[in-house]
Amino acid sequence: MVTSTRSAEPFEREHENLRKVSVAATKPIFMWSYTNPCADAVRILSDTGYPLFTNMTSCVRAIAAMAGYRERREKFMGSHERIFET
Repeated sequence: MVTSTRSAEPFEREHENLRKVSVAATKPIFMWSYTNPCADAVRILSDTGYPLFTNMTSCVRAIAAMAGYRERREKFMGSHERIFET
């Protein structure tokens, strides 16, 4: 999600909704701020389970690392499942 974290006010207002969405999500949700974040916005996002990035390159690298991990894990788990099936 692309957002501005210059002010904590919108995050304070939506604190409970942010938490509900974070808990219900079946996929990771990343926050990228195109502005310098204020400390309270960072705290709220952290408390509600959202990683916050201020650099798009770092955000994309994190997503790529997670995708790579999943791919390697699925290959690993798949090879072990075949061992136990015989």
